[in-house]
Amino acid sequence: MSIINLVAWHGRHDEPGFALQMDAIEDVGTSAQPALILGDVNRRACVAQSSRTSPLNGGDKRWRECVNFQCDCCPKVVTGEPAVLNLVTLLNEREEAATRRAVVEGRGQWAVLDRALEVGSEKLRWQLAEIVWAEVPGDGLATISDHAAVCYERPVIRAIESAEGRPVLPSMRAWREFHHKQFEALTEGVAQRALDACGEDPSKAMEFIDAELLDAAESVEQSRTSRSKRHEGHCSDNRSLCELWRWRLKSLQDVRLNKGCIFSIGWLRHPKCTLRHDLAHHVWVQSEADVAWHAMVKRCRKEITFYEQINDVERKDAARFMDRIACAELEEDAVKRVGLAHQVMRGLRGPQEKLAFVAVDDDPDKGFVYEPAEVRKAVANIGQQAQNDYKNDNVAPECAFEAFMEHFMDRFDELKSPDGGGPFDLRALLTFELFEDTLFAYSRHKSVGAKVSGAVSSLELIRRLSSSERKSYFEVAKECIVGRELPGHWKEMVFILLKKKHGDQRKVRKMREIALIDQTLKLMLKCVKKLSFDRMVGRTGAENHGWVPGHGALNAALMMDVILGQARELRHDIFMLFLDLKQFFPEIKRKSRKVAEYFIGLPHEVIILAVAVFEKMRARFDTAHGLSNSYEILTGDLMGCVLSPSHARCLLTSISVAIAATSSGVRIWGCEKQARLVAQTMMADDWAGFNTSEASLQAQWGTWVDYAMASGSPIGVAGLEKTVVTAASFRNGKWTNVPVKLRVPKVPGGMVDLPEFIPQLPFDEAYPHMGILRSIGGDRKHMMKKLRKGVMALVSKLRKVKLDRGQHIRCANCLKGSYVGYYAAAYGLTMGEAEALEKLWRTAFRCVFRMKHSTP
Repeated sequence: MSIINLVAWHGRHDEPGFALQMDAIEDVGTSAQPALILGDVNRRACVAQSSRTSPLNGGDKRWRECVNFQCDCCPKVVTGEPAVLNLVTLLNEREEAATRRAVVEGRGQWAVLDRALEVGSEKLRWQLAEIVWAEVPGDGLATISDHAAVCYERPVIRAIESAEGRPVLPSMRAWREFHHKQFEALTEGVAQRALDACGEDPSKAMEFIDAELLDAAESVEQSRTSRSKRHEGHCSDNRSLCELWRWRLKSLQDVRLNKGCIFSIGWLRHPKCTLRHDLAHHVWVQSEADVAWHAMVKRCRKEITFYEQINDVERKDAARFMDRIACAELEEDAVKRVGLAHQVMRGLRGPQEKLAFVAVDDDPDKGFVYEPAEVRKAVANIGQQAQNDYKNDNVAPECAFEAFMEHFMDRFDELKSPDGGGPFDLRALLTFELFEDTLFAYSRHKSVGAKVSGAVSSLELIRRLSSSERKSYFEVAKECIVGRELPGHWKEMVFILLKKKHGDQRKVRKMREIALIDQTLKLMLKCVKKLSFDRMVGRTGAENHGWVPGHGALNAALMMDVILGQARELRHDIFMLFLDLKQFFPEIKRKSRKVAEYFIGLPHEVIILAVAVFEKMRARFDTAHGLSNSYEILTGDLMGCVLSPSHARCLLTSISVAIAATSSGVRIWGCEKQARLVAQTMMADDWAGFNTSEASLQAQWGTWVDYAMASGSPIGVAGLEKTVVTAASFRNGKWTNVPVKLRVPKVPGGMVDLPEFIPQLPFDEAYPHMGILRSIGGDRKHMMKKLRKGVMALVSKLRKVKLDRGQHIRCANCLKGSYVGYYAAAYGLTMGEAEALEKLWRTAFRCVFRMKHSTP
């Protein structure tokens, strides 16, 4: 992708006006931003640039000095500083380069007036393409304008440089039994070879084994693809097939005067000729030669029309992917380049759009960088600066979080071994059986992590090892985990950048970062998680439905539905606080996390293992120009790491306990015998608090402020989208707003950049809690608008698929039920609302199958 600033300019004829224009043009030049200025200057830089020979006037001299124009016929321009504007040369700068021609009082005049100026990094990159005079149709002498169209071009000079791409495994889905046996034979004894080459160092042995497995897989894939290519015919693409049908049509038309020989043409009976079946049919039914000839000619024309349409689609799709193909030019692997080309020709969708340009210092106002090397360097600098900010900003006071947990929680004893209550021994609990169960339960064909020194782990390759080799592989990986000696490719990851719905997505730090961690490391950490974190869910906050099997967003949404329904039914006051932490995972302070893990009794071996995993870890961004430069991960947890959700849940346990201890919440209707109060519902770091009094709401807010400053986890405020407060009271037969002031203390610890008060949402406006738009007043128009939009999108996609009526109805019922049913489970739908949504589909159904509007 290439983006430049274009400036259009028409020079004024009066000298004062032209002087003001020149001031503005020189300001553009001194800004040093990449730009191209195109203008009808209406001034000369030399007396030889026009048919009149009068001396240069004041405007001409100002223009000459600005561009530092040098010639033999005029005095030289002496300037103390280099020119900030570069004038693109036009041919000989004389009459041959004239851009304006006119006849005035019977005399022909010409001048060189239309020019281009290069600014900043665009200097010396543009050149004249041609000067075009637009002629009046039918008249070879008259022109439409007295000015020519001056065309400039910037030649693209491809920089020859190496750019490492994200590792991609061979296409093992296409392997057959023979290929699997070949891979197994190549990897036989790999563990012993690693032991011989690396000795007792498990990290070096793991690197050796993973590199060997990858080499073996690539060897098998190379032999498979080369064998497949040998069997490809010369007509393996649509264009060749189209030409083949054209040849068949021409050959049939050559015998149109002697159609009787149609049954004796040799090539029609060739085993690879598709028309042989047509010929056999006409021979069987004893058709006349004329009938058979016309039928096969018609078939040829149909096939040609079909392949021409396919080729048109391929050409259009190829044009859409031109930018992606240009970015792939830096890829060194020829197989990957060929694969991308085949995807374009077959009309397949390309990969997700990657980062092609980056704002300087992640600030769009400072401009952007586009060159591949500069992009890779700039995005790495942004990542490193973000890590420094995460580590140094919002620093919690020493021992503050430990004191917070001591005040609200009791310490748990350290988790014991599951087989009888003895001490937790990670070496004894990590077994090959657990490894295999976790391996074969993992999702298939997932993206791999970084490739370091030729080594990259893949669960697909481990699956294909023989049982004995897989056990040897496990033993090496186990030593790396238990001994906390991690190989190099376990300590480097790749970040995938995904765009969010909100925020300026031109900024890297506003995008979502998904970490691709080494697959074997993830597998081993998954085993560790099963032995530790998964057995401690009961020690974490029961109010948090996030990252727990069997729980999800609907649990939190149902609680919200019950509380709001009760408030509207009983008409009691309701005060609610919706709170979201700012960039929660990368902002996690590791010291606070360790304190939380020790409090809930996480085994010491697991805690220090997490420290070893994240220590000195490095990352690289996946961009359109290859992998960026690497930078160090200094703090926080990673979205994509197996342990990160469990770490986050441990850290959030204290706040849910503290909220329950400091606020009264809402009493659930129908619990007379034993009062039940509910103060909150939580899904991961998305929290909602309920209260019937402002005092309880203020207590909740004060507790969150204490937690945020003690743990170093800042609160996120972005208008009415993240942290907001809403309150209402039923007075005189209607709901009314209750003003609430939740003051933000202006102290270090994540509070400095927040507004003075938390934004308040009107009671009749909706907040997207768990994706469901809710308001205290019960206004359902917001959610119904969302459901209508979603159903219309599904129906629109369904209309493009050619189905019969039964298939259409079954697909529509499935899609509508899945989409609307999810929200209806925690929101509810009246019969009228359901009928309104169903009506949208019925209308589209009648249009697709051309039925009368009165059809039920």
